[in-house]
Amino acid sequence: WRNLSMAGATGTPPLNDAIKPLAWLLGTWKGDEGKGDYPTIKDFKYKEEVKFSHVGQPALEYSACSFHYETGKPLHREKGFLKIKPGTSHVALVNTQNVGIVELAEGEVKGQEFTVDSHTIGRMTFGKDPAVTKIRRMFRLVDPETLEQVVDMETSTTSPVQHHLTIQYKKEGAWSNLTARQQQVQALIDDGLIPMIIHNLSQGDLQTQKEAACTISNVAINGRMDHVQYLVNQMVIPPFCNL
Repeated sequence: WRNLSMAGATGTPPLNDAIKPLAWLLGTWKGDEGKGDYPTIKDFKYKEEVKFSHVGQPALEYSACSFHYETGKPLHREKGFLKIKPGTSHVALVNTQNVGIVELAEGEVKGQEFTVDSHTIGRMTFGKDPAVTKIRRMFRLVDPETLEQVVDMETSTTSPVQHHLTIQYKKEGAWSNLTARQQQVQALIDDGLIPMIIHNLSQGDLQTQKEAACTISNVAINGRMDHVQYLVNQMVIPPFCNL
């Protein structure tokens, strides 16, 4: 817990205004039971970790790493960027895959969900057949701790676009996950993390503020009376009310 990354405490630059509509994606997400199917292959399960981060530029950085469901062997890898056309809800994904594919896809952000359809698929000359010809992705925030991705695909031998992957991820290292029991609340206090979390109520980016507010709420609900008094003594009320 002492190594928790907190935007206000570590100097992470503010989220660029251009990508604030995608703030709900920020963080590391892990899925333990993804499901895959396609007409030309056997159904399968997999595990996957996705990460969305930023460095203050008008783009989110994206990475995905999938693993064999039983052995944990590394499988598929992706790295890319998400950008939004200024003044609109039009989103673009530029993505590279370790199977030799480059994917350019665009769509619209609608609240805490977006779907992008590829308009360009680049492929290395010695890639295996059948060739992927189109990819559609949907990301949706189910709740503050749950992210869902659905991937549809078209290949040179299967048309039109058909379902390929579905997975739900849980947010990794969310502060609110550390306050479900009184012992966890006490540990946060003992480790001196509460003041930093309160600091992020007013100084963090939008997603950090949401997570900090959820954590403080959980402390108040799940903690003892002395835990609540500790929050009050740390001047939590003013920044909480100013959200």
